[in-house]
Amino acid sequence: MQQYFFETIQYDKHIPARIVVGYETLSDSFARMHWHREIELFYMINGHASFEGMGLTTTLESDGLILFNSEEPHRMFQNESNRLTQYLVLHLSYDYAKEFDDNMDSTYFKLNHCAETALKSLLRELIRLTENRRNDAYVDLEKKACVIKIYHELFSKCRMEKRVRFIPTLSNNTGRIKTVIKYVGEHYRDDISRDEMAALVGLTPAYFSQYFKAVTEVTFTQYLSCLRMERALSDLVSMDISVMDAALQNGFANVRSFTSVCKRVFGMTPMQLKKRRMRDEF
Repeated sequence: MQQYFFETIQYDKHIPARIVVGYETLSDSFARMHWHREIELFYMINGHASFEGMGLTTTLESDGLILFNSEEPHRMFQNESNRLTQYLVLHLSYDYAKEFDDNMDSTYFKLNHCAETALKSLLRELIRLTENRRNDAYVDLEKKACVIKIYHELFSKCRMEKRVRFIPTLSNNTGRIKTVIKYVGEHYRDDISRDEMAALVGLTPAYFSQYFKAVTEVTFTQYLSCLRMERALSDLVSMDISVMDAALQNGFANVRSFTSVCKRVFGMTPMQLKKRRMRDEF
């Protein structure tokens, strides 16, 4: 049976989306069949690559655009090795979209020529803001406005009603991961145990550990720690709080735990990461 890996998405500060502009040779990580809660737009600036999803394979050339709906398994691959590819990947928050559409669970988006023209223009503007306005302290306001216009284009020109289930059902076991990820996303500040999550999805603790790692490629403890770390780092950078406050307000038992995860993942302390992120942003 095909294995689908769940990808967690960390949104950009102040923006209900993650914006990634890449100028690189595509790595093997793109080739895994994966899924996520977010709606994904992939815009090929320069180069080409193939995409697999919904049982179809599509080749994207320069100035091409492809959309993957929420929870739609997909992967990307290149037929040529060491080929430089320039692209923009935009992951849009499903929960933010749901604020404007009570029927999001029965909604999907389908690109058309009119929408593609408008979306490409907005995506090129997003690239310009991301690449050329690094020294503008308030560029996030323009980026957020651009992203919201993209939401509007999707809803006004691409929204479709699911009359049958549009996205293939993931396996029952993989479906359980959605319950865990959603719960952890809402309660990561609380004291959450592996046994509690196992009971939530009706599995034994031992089997839950095996299952979670098989789907996400990390242990449940690693996933929870990294989620808390990202939230704590986000607060540390965007708010005038101490490392201790950032740690305790995001589920860590103490500063030592927060620092340990940061050093293991990034090789730096939280304060070193804060300084680097602030330098990169400005």
